[in-house]
Amino acid sequence: MCWLIFDRESLNWHGATELIVLCMTLFIVRSEHREFQALHAKLDQVLRLQGDDREEIIKIDHREPEDIEKHRARAQATANDG
Repeated sequence: MCWLIFDRESLNWHGATELIVLCMTLFIVRSEHREFQALHAKLDQVLRLQGDDREEIIKIDHREPEDIEKHRARAQATANDG
């Protein structure tokens, strides 16, 4: 919108295309976020149904990425040892 107010002369086909691309990018990101949240909800439900509903696993998405990587490394090491 600021583009229309401050620099109308440069809002040509190229400018309109850039605005459309920006809108599409925002739409795609929003859609991916929704799908990601749905996937998390489904995985949480599977963990609960399997009886492996440890709070550590279910609430891991609230932790920092580095902590999640450490948890994954420990889980993989445990799986390889067993």
